[in-house]
Amino acid sequence: LGLAAGVPQVFFIWLLALMLFPPNDSLGEVCKAGTCISITKAAERGDAEAQFAVGMAYATGRGRPRDDAAAIEWFGRAARGGDSKGQTNYGMGLYYGIGIAANRGEAVKWLLKAAEAGDKNAQSLLGVANYEGGGVPVNYVESEKWWRQAAAQGVVVAQRNLGALYYEGRGVPKNDDEALKWLKSAAEFGNSDAPELIAKLGFRWPDDKTKLDELLASSTKLVQAREAPSAKMLAWRAKNRAKAEALMAKGVDAFDE
Repeated sequence: LGLAAGVPQVFFIWLLALMLFPPNDSLGEVCKAGTCISITKAAERGDAEAQFAVGMAYATGRGRPRDDAAAIEWFGRAARGGDSKGQTNYGMGLYYGIGIAANRGEAVKWLLKAAEAGDKNAQSLLGVANYEGGGVPVNYVESEKWWRQAAAQGVVVAQRNLGALYYEGRGVPKNDDEALKWLKSAAEFGNSDAPELIAKLGFRWPDDKTKLDELLASSTKLVQAREAPSAKMLAWRAKNRAKAEALMAKGVDAFDE
């Protein structure tokens, strides 16, 4: 497969700096129920979204000195508070050992929470974890599942990896048309590995783009995947999973509740 995941350039610059902060010491304010306080103070009081914002400030060096260890500490707080982006970044830190000692088994637990809430980056990395056996046994079927969800949300590396999975037939029946569908999408978004695999399937990129469009338009071999759960359903699952875990932590006394 020649997995196109690799160690990200410091978390893909922490997921391409999901949030942007002004280049000074102020991170701004958070306002809820008509009351505004600083993001820093809100984070210290346990607001998970604010904790994620502080983590991003340390991760990107925007609003705080660049510090991976401090970033991962705040991402961990946000993760434990139920913030899916915090769970993703905390899981990435644990998986690659950035700002914290690597622990892939623990990483997968946090990535799974975020992935089940619909976070596309967590889904993509879970595909990698299952493919290479990082923190979980090798399971190509699970790789296909998570890469498909991430690919459908536009994660280019997941599209490339999903195409390669169908090209090789790992955990799924070999399906060149399905491979070409995802490799073409990855190539259109600039993935540098996809054209090489497209060539192995007998097409040149981008010269044969029209031929690929015609092939895929008439193909009867494309996988008819079930529709993914809606964002609302994913959010409901995540919320109730967290509630259930909190009840289980109380022990047998919470049985009736």
